[in-house]
Parts: sequence; structure tokens; C-alpha cells
Amino acid sequence: MVNAPTIQWREWDVDIDPSGHRVTASVGQWGYQGAKNTSNGGTLIFSSLNTSVSGQISDTKVVTAHVTNWGDGSGLTNLKTYLSSISDFGTGTVRFLYAIHRNFWTQSGVALNETDSDFPTALPASQNILSTLGSGFLKNTAGVATPDENQVTEYLYLAVFADTNVPPSTFGGPGGGGFRVRLLYDFS
Repeated sequence: MVNAPTIQWREWDVDIDPSGHRVTASVGQWGYQGAKNTSNGGTLIFSSLNTSVSGQISDTKVVTAHVTNWGDGSGLTNLKTYLSSISDFGTGTVRFLYAIHRNFWTQSGVALNETDSDFPTALPASQNILSTLGSGFLKNTAGVATPDENQVTEYLYLAVFADTNVPPSTFGGPGGGGFRVRLLYDFS
């Protein structure tokens, strides 16, 4: 049986530059907020929005994908990320905004706005996220004294825009599965 690599989404503080520490940071260090998953406490919390007057944009979140276990793999290629489920948002105008900052941290306090791109809601035809260093692959650098930044993707900034026609409610949440980001990859 082939053991596929395990990927973990990690959330970072948009105001603290974690460059050079994303492979080894512990929660609370270098702005590392923790691993993201479908359990309670493992979800991205975008914020509460008051859409009674005009459309609003949530707080901006920043995540990276990190290989936590290489399994039988030595490298990942063809990385594609998209929203695999948006079923929690049934009525009203909602946009899922994103921006990718290639290569290295460019500034603190990034806030997405309505001019940013819509996050794909279907599997992209081609790779749409790279390694931190801008290469098209992540590679296993086990045994290297200083972990290589090629084990981590570039920064992915996310936010949600909700217009006035979105009814008051809680959307997403632990275990709900109605608002989920997915990362697919090939490995060798």
C-alpha cells in the first residue's frame, strides 16, 4: 500500500512576518495561529458582519499548506486549491476572495477588498499555488540541518464578502463541511 503525504493548512497572523519560520514554528511563535482542520477550534473564523446597511468584507486570514508527513513521497507537484463546498451559503450574494503572495512576505496587515479575485469553486485546470520559493513543487528535505522553505506553499490570503441580501445566520463551522478549502496534488 502506498502512503500519500499528509498536508496541513496553517493559519498565520496577517501582521507578523513568519518568513524563515513556517516549517518549525510552534503556536504563538512568529504569528503561527495553529493548524486548520474540521474539528472544533480548527476552523478559520472570519468574523461577524453587519450587512444591514451595505455589503461587508470579513477579516482577512492568511494560510499556508505544509507537508507534515511525507509518507512514501519525495515531492509534490501540480498543486491545485479551491473551495470544494460552499453549500452553507444558499441565499444572497457571497464572494470568496483570495490573493496569493508569491515568493516571500511582502507586507503586514494585508486586507482583501472587492477588487481581489474570487477563489475558485471548482477544481482548477492547472496548478494555482506554488512553493514559497515560487517553484511548482514541494520537496522532502528530511535530513537537512535547516528545513527548506520548499516544504511550504506561498501565502494564501482569504476573506468573505457578504452583501445585504445574505440573511443573518452562522455559516460554516466545525464539522459542517459546507465551506471547505481543498488542496489536491500529485506526488512521487
